Amino acid sequence: ITQLENWIKEIEKNETESNSLISDLELSLKEKNASLEKIETINSNLLNIDKELENKIVNLKEQITKLKSSSEKISDKNQLQLKSLQSNSNKIKVLEENLKKTKNNSDKSEKENSKKLSLLENSLNNIKEKNTKILKEKNDLSNEIISLKNKKKNLNNEISLLKNELKNISTKNNSLKNNISIVVKKNKALKKSLDTQIADNKFLKEIFVYKDFELNGVNPAELVDNKLIEKIEIEKEKEIAQSDSTYSIQLAVLKFPTTEFNQFSDLKVEITNGLYKYLVGKFSNLNDANAAVRKINNFGFKNAYIIKTSK
Repeated sequence: ITQLENWIKEIEKNETESNSLISDLELSLKEKNASLEKIETINSNLLNIDKELENKIVNLKEQITKLKSSSEKISDKNQLQLKSLQSNSNKIKVLEENLKKTKNNSDKSEKENSKKLSLLENSLNNIKEKNTKILKEKNDLSNEIISLKNKKKNLNNEISLLKNELKNISTKNNSLKNNISIVVKKNKALKKSLDTQIADNKFLKEIFVYKDFELNGVNPAELVDNKLIEKIEIEKEKEIAQSDSTYSIQLAVLKFPTTEFNQFSDLKVEITNGLYKYLVGKFSNLNDANAAVRKINNFGFKNAYIIKTSK
């Protein structure tokens, strides 16, 4: 597109130069026309002079004829006058020759000027044809640029749509990753809960044995292994640790803030690493959290899931 715009600028520059040349040619043409008018005026004057000279010559010839007819009767003085007339006749011949030369020069100059005028007209026509061609090329290029700009706009729109689609896919992928993470966490929690229940059952069994020994008057401290005591202490610590945990419902994790979840009165927004995490509620047990997430799913927020938080 930049190359086309530069080409148009160059064409406009050539067009300006062509217009300037046309103006110069038109000015020169006007000057030549003025010169031709002057030459025609001079020719007209020369023709008038020629006519006057011809009239004078005719008159002089008539006078000469008259003088010749009476030459025998004239005196020496008249003969001198005759010689003077002959001299004048020679002068007239010289003038006629000069007039003829002037007329020939005028005709030659007129032909040359006509030839130059024809060349100028041809040059002017060629320049006009070039300008017409340049204007056509300029219009074609302008239309092509408009077409390219429209194509670029359409491509930008397609790119924007693809970016939005990619963003939606990325959001879905993140949601899937989060769901997978939730499933993994739930599996871990279930496994941990199962292990805890097994340990609790074993612990309860050992407690019953311990109580049974006490009822039978046996000192259980002498029978309980030190490792069992340590295990009991560890299980108690786990129970204490689990009692310090709570649960919340995560609605979404987004790159940009949104007002989509403002309907929840207990909405909480956490910003971590430039990401906006939207959380709702705070529950002390999973049953309450599961009931709440089902309600939220019924509102249309299908990607909501439960996460563990600290008190």
